[in-house]
Amino acid sequence: MARDEVEHRRVDQGDVRDQQALAASDDDQVRPAVDDAARFARLARQKALLRRRLLLWSRLHELFHYWHVLHKPFAVVMYLFMVVHVAVALATGYAWGAPS
Repeated sequence: MARDEVEHRRVDQGDVRDQQALAASDDDQVRPAVDDAARFARLARQKALLRRRLLLWSRLHELFHYWHVLHKPFAVVMYLFMVVHVAVALATGYAWGAPS
């Protein structure tokens, strides 16, 4: 019975060595699959990032559209106030370089 156990252990050790040799030879075939998986993961992250940026850009674009809707009329009114202010200053005798 002891002899059978020794033979069984030798067979098991041979199986382990065969599996290690097989794994080493398949390593070249596995490595491209790992590289492809890493590339796929990188591309998936880039695609998710681009989608987030596109969503953010569209929301900011809409926000700036409304900002322009409010800002442009205020800018026009401020320019009109400036022109009226200068006109009143000149009409009442205030001028650049005039003695005080």
